Amino acid sequence: YQDEAVVRFNDNASVNFDAEFDARKAPAQQTYSPSIYSTTDSVAYSINTIPLESGTQIPLFIEVNWPADYTFQVQEIVNLPPHYCFRLYDSESGSHLALNDSFNLSLFLDTGVIYDRFRLEMVEAYEVASASAACFGDSSAKLSIEVDSALSIWTSVYSDSNLLFQDSVQGKIELQNVAAGNYDLNFEHSSCAISPLEIEIQQPLEIYTEYKLQED
Repeated sequence: YQDEAVVRFNDNASVNFDAEFDARKAPAQQTYSPSIYSTTDSVAYSINTIPLESGTQIPLFIEVNWPADYTFQVQEIVNLPPHYCFRLYDSESGSHLALNDSFNLSLFLDTGVIYDRFRLEMVEAYEVASASAACFGDSSAKLSIEVDSALSIWTSVYSDSNLLFQDSVQGKIELQNVAAGNYDLNFEHSSCAISPLEIEIQQPLEIYTEYKLQED
């Protein structure tokens, strides 16, 4: 016996019910089947589509008709911005659990409706900005990383597999005098699943000059 809830993000949707984007939750068809759904405006959603905004919290409701051990899994995560952190908050344990493709949580649940224990949270974990090099071939570019003030993220920056920076970041850091090229950014946090990021820092085109001496 199993059930699923789908959450999607679309800037054309709203937090209210949209017939074009959402689907209401239908009652479970089997006596012993559990039911899971999200809510944003007192409506039970099987498919819930809302705009993606940092700080969004989506309550999860779970209906259990039989006391047993239940397993929660993430079936699929696709097309989400890499700089967002998606996590599950459990008010009973007070912990945030990172949501990724390998997420697996087993709990014993008694009969009833669980309405105030779990919620999905979306946090814009970081912002990355860069400034191009001033001249071709020099090391005058800049790379800045700003991490949400509520998080402390272990951050690694690589340039062609060479480690350029590695430390715990909370707030904003700026790497000065870096060369143009491709950079790989990796982020680690115990309660946030944050995708790695690859960026390219630009530089001006190389200038070639040709001259011919006509007369000394």
